[in-house]
Amino acid sequence: SKLYVPATASFSALSVRNNGAIRSIIGNASLQDTLFYGRRTSINNFCTSTDDETPRRSVSGMIYAEDDVNANHPVVQIFTKEGCTLCDKVQDVLKSVREEQPHTLEAVDITDDDKNMWFSKYKYDIPVLHVKSSGYWTKHKLTADDALLAIKQARNGDFTARDGEPDAGEMERRQAERRG
Repeated sequence: SKLYVPATASFSALSVRNNGAIRSIIGNASLQDTLFYGRRTSINNFCTSTDDETPRRSVSGMIYAEDDVNANHPVVQIFTKEGCTLCDKVQDVLKSVREEQPHTLEAVDITDDDKNMWFSKYKYDIPVLHVKSSGYWTKHKLTADDALLAIKQARNGDFTARDGEPDAGEMERRQAERRG
């Protein structure tokens, strides 16, 4: 069976089945962090299947790695989720500069059960890129020139985490305090 709720719906109470459990949403609550069979969904894209036969596929893992393990190849992490087309575009840019600036690319699926912290921070901003062990790099889009520069900096040890790292959870807490 499928559960469809219009994006503009206002809820006084709603219970949904989640992996055999029942979750209740009471009041005019946001559904941004509600899980449906392993999928986090938001009120904006709430037409989500609740069929057990439609398992969510994690996209976490190595996308590609350089063969020369002795070289100082930076590791780029892309925070993503299944079906993220902007993430695909950023990956294409990174692949296009791979020969000129070798690097490893790892995907971190923010919807994985063990990635709640990343989901809380990045749920509205994927793709988000990090240079592993150095921190936040950029979000949403990437040009080849920006990729070449940052990867070169990482290789030379000159990369520093950039300002402007998104944190949706913190933003939502501040908004709730202002309303409260």
